[in-house]
Amino acid sequence: MKLPNADRAIIGDDKLHQYCLNPGHSEGSHKAYLFSKLLGISQNNSEELREILRGINDTEQVAFHRPNEYGMLYYIDSMITRPERTFRIRTIWIVRENEDFPRFVSCYLKRRRPAERGTP
Repeated sequence: MKLPNADRAIIGDDKLHQYCLNPGHSEGSHKAYLFSKLLGISQNNSEELREILRGINDTEQVAFHRPNEYGMLYYIDSMITRPERTFRIRTIWIVRENEDFPRFVSCYLKRRRPAERGTP
């Protein structure tokens, strides 16, 4: 299953620039550190992450979904390749009650499974 109406997805600056890529955010600072250190993406080039997120919506399937008190949450897992390294990323989207388009909630880098590291 694809993210419903992914072509109309909203990726707000509040979530992308002020949360995921903000090194001063009380809850998102660890994400900002990893995105900067591992992917070279910071608030200065946040549009690059926005384009990555749009590409994920175009190509990847929803890994799972579940309801919450605001609507339906959708989780998408994907891979990001940088020179010499590949990283797993999880993106989270919500389609709120009474809306028919997804909104970006968050994203984070995930640890790779041992099989993905090339170890038994």
